[in-house]
Formats: sequence, C-alpha cells, structure tokens
Amino acid sequence: MSDRFEELRRPAAVRDPDPRFAAALRASIEEELSRQRALGREEVAPVPSPARVVADRAASAVTAYLAVGDARAAIAWYGAAFGSRLVAEPIVMEDGHIGHAVLEIGGGRIYVSDESPEHHVAAPVPGAAATVSLVLEVGDVDEVLERALDLGAALERAPADQPHGRAAVIRDPFSHRWMLHGPARGSLRRGDRPNGG
Repeated sequence: MSDRFEELRRPAAVRDPDPRFAAALRASIEEELSRQRALGREEVAPVPSPARVVADRAASAVTAYLAVGDARAAIAWYGAAFGSRLVAEPIVMEDGHIGHAVLEIGGGRIYVSDESPEHHVAAPVPGAAATVSLVLEVGDVDEVLERALDLGAALERAPADQPHGRAAVIRDPFSHRWMLHGPARGSLRRGDRPNGG
C-alpha cells in the first residue's frame, strides 16, 4: 500500500494561481475596498473572532439603532443623562457626520448615528407622535428623571408607582421617547391599582 502522505513530503513548488481565480479574488477585494471607502472607512474593519460575535449576540437579541440630528451631541447627552459610555470610537464619514457609534447603556447597547437622507434614515420629527419607545431600567427613576430634565429632556408622564414598578416618560432633546423604569417607591404590589398613573 502506498503512503498517502508522500505528496506532503515533497519540496514545495511555487505555482501561479489559476488566472480566473486570481481575477475573481482581485475583483472581490476591490469591491469590498470600494464599499468601505463609500462608507467613509479607508481600511477594512477587522473581522471579529467567533467568540466575540457570540458574546455580542448574547448581550442582546435586539439592539435599537437611533438616528439623530446631531450624533455628537446625542452621545454626550446620553452619557450625562443616562450614564452611557462609548464602546469604541465612532465611525466618522467623509463629510464629518457620525455613521455609527455603539453605546453601553443600562446594561445593554444602543447604536447611534446622524440621520442620512441618502440611506433613507431620518431622525424623529420634533413634536410628532412617537412610533417607538425605549425602556431604560434604572435604580432610581426620580433621580435619572431629574438629571434628564435638567439636561433638556421634556416630561411626557410624571413618575408614578405602578404594580410593576415606578415609571416616568420623557422625550430626549433628539425627540426619542424613553420610559424610565425602576423599583417602586411606595408599597404597591402586583394587583393593586395605581393612583393617577
């Protein structure tokens, strides 16, 4: 019986790749580089390890992606009002707008970007009805509410104890609607009816 590994023991010979394969590979790389430049990134982003992808997915199955009129101001506001922090440096487009930023907030993550009419991404219209509300779990609803109002949020619903906890609703300065939710201050229990709420 012949040794199946004999081919591996021979000295390596340099061979030119199949010209069709080389052309297809070059076209694929040029297409990806062109796409990255169009997104305002000169370098191809590193591919995350499979472990990092799994860890990121485990953190949240759904992530809110907020479009705002001024992403730099929003990132600063969410940090000051809600204690969020940037996970990494934002991706800045050629025109100076922020194309993507990741914030850790309330034990989860949100994405933030400037609005982008060319991609049909618009910030909420001030004064318009909300189509989405974000729920932020906090330790003290009243404390976070007071800080947010001091920083320019608009109150939509005053804080009140409910059977499920204490809640208040605000609009941030970028017109996104937030429900602040935390432990009840009073003695309401599940099944009790709130006063005023």
